Amino acid sequence: MLMKTDDLGVPRFSNHDLIDMIYSGHIDKCHIVLCDPSDDIDQFNKVAEEHGISPLTKYIPLDVDRTEFDNAL
Repeated sequence: MLMKTDDLGVPRFSNHDLIDMIYSGHIDKCHIVLCDPSDDIDQFNKVAEEHGISPLTKYIPLDVDRTEFDNAL
């Protein structure tokens, strides 16, 4: 799995990364990662809502630069 990160080092997972997680036995971790927005994620979240399952969280870029981010830590 090749995880992508943004300029601040925040990890982002694609729908293919999530499928790899499921098949490698880490389905319980899928709901604690940030996913790249896609139609697949939207469809999953719709079905999850219908069945009372936790939805996947979409990645939303932060509106800060590296300096601001580092100073906040």
